[in-house]
Amino acid sequence: MREVLRLASVLTLIAGAAQAQIQPIKPIGAIQPIGAPKPPHIDTFGFQSARHYGVDIVKNLMVDAKTTSRWYFVVAMGRKAGHLALGIGKAVSATCTIIPEEFPGDTISLSDICDVVEGAIIKRRAMGRSYGVVLLSEALVERFNPDEVAELQDVDRDAQGNILEPGDVEEGMRAAEAIGDDMLQKQTQGVVVPESFTHGSSAQRMQALQTGLKTGNPAACKFNR
Repeated sequence: MREVLRLASVLTLIAGAAQAQIQPIKPIGAIQPIGAPKPPHIDTFGFQSARHYGVDIVKNLMVDAKTTSRWYFVVAMGRKAGHLALGIGKAVSATCTIIPEEFPGDTISLSDICDVVEGAIIKRRAMGRSYGVVLLSEALVERFNPDEVAELQDVDRDAQGNILEPGDVEEGMRAAEAIGDDMLQKQTQGVVVPESFTHGSSAQRMQALQTGLKTGNPAACKFNR
């Protein structure tokens, strides 16, 4: 038998920054919605789902890192706490997991984080493993030293605001040249057939990359094949 619930109000708990973004909930008949901030002792809503999908992603990256002998750096969301990064890191046995709770004091030096990462890379190389996955908590940003961050304001960045390191552009150009249709056809069949190009020649791809870097607009990278 269906029971009839006589509700006077519904309490909605809202987490973090969502409090400033969510629209006020309108009354439903005689029911008056009430919005309240999430209690600080309760884990972020959706934590288990986020950890589940994060584990799958990092697992795939760990396999790819091993097969390509590369290092991947993954930033896990979390705003002010490293719960999600730690949960994912423990579940997949990530090479290195860094969360703000590991550091004493109110601020975290960028050099301290670099020391941890570099130490992990050196130890792995000593073991004959030139690959790995470093998992970083987004919450680390909240405790960065403001003076160190200010020093990075004038460095070169890509269209998404990521810092460009020396050699990044050159490496991108080499990659664009290597995956051009003409280069791939020459390597695999010894003959270049322009009419069969599907992704553009090496020259076209390199020009598209240059255009994108100059304009900062990914859409400008398109070209006529």
